[in-house]
Amino acid sequence: MKPGTRAAECDAGVSLLEVVIAMAIFSIGVTAVLGLFLNTTGVVRDNIRRTAAAALMNQKLEEYRTMTKEQLSRLIIGRTSLPTQTVNNVEYSLVQNVRLFNAGGSDLCTSSGPNSARLGKAYVDISVSWPNMGRTKPVQGRTYVESGISSRVSGAFRVQVKDQSGVGVGNVKVAVKNASPGLNQETDDGGCTIFSIPDGSYKTEIRRESYVGSDNNQIQSQDVSVLASSPNVPEASFVYEPARSLKVELDAPTANYVMPPQIPLRVSWGAYSEVGLSRLCANDSSAMCYDAFPGTIRNLFPGNYRLKAGICSNSGTTGTSEAGVDVVGSPGDVPTVKIPMAAVTVAVSSLKTGQGVSGRLLKFRQEAGGGCPTAEEYSLTSSSPQTTVLLPFGVWTVSVAGSTSPATATPTPAMTSSPTNSATATPSPSATATPSASATATPPVPQTPVTSRSVTVSKSSPTASAQLTVAE
Repeated sequence: MKPGTRAAECDAGVSLLEVVIAMAIFSIGVTAVLGLFLNTTGVVRDNIRRTAAAALMNQKLEEYRTMTKEQLSRLIIGRTSLPTQTVNNVEYSLVQNVRLFNAGGSDLCTSSGPNSARLGKAYVDISVSWPNMGRTKPVQGRTYVESGISSRVSGAFRVQVKDQSGVGVGNVKVAVKNASPGLNQETDDGGCTIFSIPDGSYKTEIRRESYVGSDNNQIQSQDVSVLASSPNVPEASFVYEPARSLKVELDAPTANYVMPPQIPLRVSWGAYSEVGLSRLCANDSSAMCYDAFPGTIRNLFPGNYRLKAGICSNSGTTGTSEAGVDVVGSPGDVPTVKIPMAAVTVAVSSLKTGQGVSGRLLKFRQEAGGGCPTAEEYSLTSSSPQTTVLLPFGVWTVSVAGSTSPATATPTPAMTSSPTNSATATPSPSATATPSASATATPPVPQTPVTSRSVTVSKSSPTASAQLTVAE
């Protein structure tokens, strides 16, 4: 073999490993270049769109600066969506917000006065956005105008919508219901909007989907009086929060039970008195409601709640089937509350056969008095001879087959035969009748069905039983 032949053979090609490594390096390079290209393209695209948005904003602001007082007087105070604009096949959304300010230059949404609607001074904010902005902020600009409002109105009032922490709530629909024509605006990001309006009394109503006020209702209203000569700007102020939910469960002393469907769920919270929850939730429910009991209560304002099963408050005797819970977490959190309950096992049997009987109407009644404002009565039909029924704590009369008062079995005295005077036999001396002891008849003692019993169930003794009988 000639020198160098072996080296020449090794240099004649590349191995599979070398090919794989080369391809991996190439793919990494291509990925990096492609990522850089896409990132650069995205930046360029965003810059182009921001430039177009800025041009639209400046164009709109210039329109306001060159308007006559007559044109400015027609400006709608508050937040208004303007017609969309299309540039290079991209649709841009424009939002206008016209806000009054006082003689000292302070925004009427943050200043207590004086009322400067007569001055007609305002500023106009323009915000421009476009599709697929991602984290890019809208393009915004502002200009001040002498709006000429004084030529058509005499006063103004503001609406402030904030959460419990004092943070403004934006995008809330605000309507002045008794204005002519009706006025409708939305709050800005600070939770404020201002209406320029003639002197008078007005009803202001707010609403925003999935928000509620302290009364657990989406729709909130307030009356406001506008008087231009007043030293301060009138205000309708609302506290508004994202609606919360609460899961309600039953703390039962037994695993297997049925519950009468008529048992009400009652709720109290904050300064509000106890109310019965009777509204079932629908897709468009805007007030406190529930999907089932037990189940979930929706449209709740943050706070402390007490929930009670039934209508009685037997705090001094058996205790009350109630529980408290704080609903104060974030809107996505759903706390759970468990209401303590009692269990009464009812067994129904036939007096005639001694066998268990099912399919009977069972009634449970608690009389008025004590902690019960009225009599409390529930019912259900048994599906087996022995039924365990979940009830609120209390003193209950349990009855079957429509009985309403407790019955006690009373034995009837035995009947004996007696000879009659009209049929006296005169035996002959040779035939003396000797009565037999077996001649006295003793019929069976009739029994009365026990169709009702009284039971007491309490926090300390949450279970009881009632054995009832029916005639058939």
